[in-house]
Amino acid sequence: PVDQGPELFDFGSQSVASTIQLRSLQNLILKNSGLDKEIFQNILEALCKNNQLALLNLTKNNLDDESAILIAKLIDVNRTLTSLSISDNQIGDEGIIAIARSLNSNLAIQNFNTRNNYIEELGGIALAKTLTLRPFKSVNLGSNEFGEIANAVLVSAAARCSCETLILDTLLLRDSGAIALARGLLSNITLKELDIGYNEIGDIGAAHIAESLKVNHSLKLLNLDGNYIRHTGTLAIAAALKVNETLNILSLSSNPYGNDGCIGLAKSLRTNSILQTINLSDSYVGRDGCEALASTLETNSSLQFIDLSDNAIGHVGILTFASALDKNNSLHHVDLSNNLSDNVLPTRVIIPAQKILIRMTIEKLGDHWKQNWMTLKGEIDDTRKIPSKEESELV
Repeated sequence: PVDQGPELFDFGSQSVASTIQLRSLQNLILKNSGLDKEIFQNILEALCKNNQLALLNLTKNNLDDESAILIAKLIDVNRTLTSLSISDNQIGDEGIIAIARSLNSNLAIQNFNTRNNYIEELGGIALAKTLTLRPFKSVNLGSNEFGEIANAVLVSAAARCSCETLILDTLLLRDSGAIALARGLLSNITLKELDIGYNEIGDIGAAHIAESLKVNHSLKLLNLDGNYIRHTGTLAIAAALKVNETLNILSLSSNPYGNDGCIGLAKSLRTNSILQTINLSDSYVGRDGCEALASTLETNSSLQFIDLSDNAIGHVGILTFASALDKNNSLHHVDLSNNLSDNVLPTRVIIPAQKILIRMTIEKLGDHWKQNWMTLKGEIDDTRKIPSKEESELV
């Protein structure tokens, strides 16, 4: 979509020309526009007369409940809008309840993002009801303050919803929320991508999620970053990977499972032929975990992307990993950055550029992993790009 920013329109004067343009737009992206409240109200009023709008992104504009009520009015009258992002604003319960009610009767909107607002218990319950009443393709509700009661209602609804992509990160779901989600995953046949990172989920919650992975046949991407999953929970996930036949992408970054967890995952990946991307960054993995994963690469032919950055695998671990690459033809990208005090590769590492790209920069894996999660975090404007070998830093 083309970013039709405020510089293209004289919103303040509400001229006839700008109003006509707003009425005929198909995609409108006004992220962090700096426009004041009155101008935004004028924009929303004009958009109510638009019968072509398909994408509306109003991220980070200090929108409040009053503005949200106008957005609800727009949803009531518009039947062409398919993607709506109101993330990173100041919308509270009153505004989101109005929007949720409008969404209940408008089935055209398939992608909805309301992360990082001021939504609390009543708003969370309203959104949960909406999840049960109508289908979505993707929903992002992360980084709100629903509270314990609303979270319980929400995860119950989420487990039964017909979304393909569901983002529930940073909601303090804890083990109880993970258990409720896991029960739903046992029978859910539509969910393909689930983000429950940064929810204080521990080993018990992870174990229940793992059990659901043994029988779930739809989930392709699972993000468990930034939780409290130690080696016991990670070993349960590893056991599930031995039988799971659909999961392609798994992120376990920033969890304290250390070498024991990494070794367990490495063992399961010797027989798993489905997983393509795994993120084990910032998880206290040392030389032993790295060597176990390197050994797995000698037989695994499905892994394409591995992130081991921000660990402590050291020079010897990197050398072992590099040696294993000679026997692996499937791996395309590896991130080993921030594993050495000087962040410099040993001089003895020789890796054929046509086989493997190792990034030793401070930047996180900037290709496939970022490509997926930019989309999941609500970046509706598609700026994704996998760098070519010439554009990347090859070692």
